[in-house]
Amino acid sequence: MNENIIIRMCAFVARHSHTIVKIFYVAPKYDRGDPLRGLSFEHINFYDTFCRLDKGTHNVVYFASDIAIKSLGKEKTGQQLLAAVLEKKPDICFFSMIDDELSPETIRSITNTGLTTLGWFSDDPWRFDNYSKYYAPSFSWVSTTDESALPKYKKIGVTNAVYIPCAANDAIFKLMDVLKDVDVSFIGSRTAQRDRIIKELKRNGINIVVRGSGWTDGRISAEEVVNIICRSKISLNFNQSAASFGIRPLARLFFKRNVFTRSLREIHPDFQNFFSNLREWRQKRKPQLKARTFEVPACGTMLLTHNSCGVGRYYKIGREIDVYDSITNLMEKIRHYLNHDELRERIAQAGYHRTIRDHTYAARFANLFSHILKK
Repeated sequence: MNENIIIRMCAFVARHSHTIVKIFYVAPKYDRGDPLRGLSFEHINFYDTFCRLDKGTHNVVYFASDIAIKSLGKEKTGQQLLAAVLEKKPDICFFSMIDDELSPETIRSITNTGLTTLGWFSDDPWRFDNYSKYYAPSFSWVSTTDESALPKYKKIGVTNAVYIPCAANDAIFKLMDVLKDVDVSFIGSRTAQRDRIIKELKRNGINIVVRGSGWTDGRISAEEVVNIICRSKISLNFNQSAASFGIRPLARLFFKRNVFTRSLREIHPDFQNFFSNLREWRQKRKPQLKARTFEVPACGTMLLTHNSCGVGRYYKIGREIDVYDSITNLMEKIRHYLNHDELRERIAQAGYHRTIRDHTYAARFANLFSHILKK
């Protein structure tokens, strides 16, 4: 089906679907299960969207996997989850997991009751071989943000896999009445490759604000993220990822640790998965279409992103967002748009309207649930 038609369907369903759906939502409440790191991406974007779908008419049951595991342990959490699902009998059980906090057997036991289960997989470009392919067969449905993973799912016998790209939660990433006093911003975790780009921009006189894990000024709250993006004349997005040669990434080739407790005592050898872990480490270099691609335009700020991941399928290049191909090209475009306010703001506004019309999580999930529940 034509991409534009699919996008229009998403927006239409989001506006006109009124069937009340009981959603059993299973995901971590906190980032990496740590309250000190703030609410998780899933809570901020998925749970909030589910509660607002169709003006809040759906019934959403929240099962915070991180809180349950810290209190009960993995095995008892699985038992409690199964009991809760059987009691609530939802229309759909939505799972967004970080790692192996729930076993495939636990998920399969829910699916085998006849209830509809959906696994949301967001890191398939680099985690399919040592994670997704082991969990996916346990679900009724699988959603992936990596379109190239669809043939891989089919190859392992998972036929109910659908491609749903990231989007923006327009209740959070939205217009703010603030002064555009930041020339350029980038918000995201630090990698060696990103660090090289930022240093090169600064060396060439680009005034850029940088925030996120690993940078000097560190992480910021979701509210601060939105504030900085809205204050920016241009906000950058780096789709490129890169495998790291640090101690922790290399240690993950041989060892595994409980993702929520993060206890050093729970580190154990993982030699049997060495080759899968090595493949994952190498595949982190593959570019990914990130949520920031949609969140920046949702704030009414011009997005300048790396020309990868087929971003032209979602926005008109040079009219709704713009892209760069090299650091030199990036610097040239930053200077050009900083010197042409009217053009920059015209692109930013067009990107905003395109995002609100076609690329919100409300539209994505409404379309996804409609597709699944009609089967």
